Amino acid sequence: MAEIPKMLAVTLRNSAIRRPYWIKGIIKSLGLKKGPIYLLKNTEVTCGKLKHLSALVIVKHVTIRNYANPYGTSRLNERGELFLGDPLNLNPTLGNLTPEEHKKIQKED
Repeated sequence: MAEIPKMLAVTLRNSAIRRPYWIKGIIKSLGLKKGPIYLLKNTEVTCGKLKHLSALVIVKHVTIRNYANPYGTSRLNERGELFLGDPLNLNPTLGNLTPEEHKKIQKED
């Protein structure tokens, strides 16, 4: 069996600290499940980017980074940190969830 790649989950917004449902929504949108071992569906870690193959990943911890939008394209940096969102996104929107989206995520947990 191939070695399970390990990487860090990194969110892209300081205010995610005050809005933990953002992190839940991001994790859910990537197909991750709760627990110490997450299944990242249809994704493989290779050459610093995500490829469309199945792979198990262990998310060590979540680091909050101050970038524009917590949602968007995910990528890995050279240290194996998974950036949940696109730090190059110049869209000034805050990426806030609507109250309906927030309630929907809370109900699913």
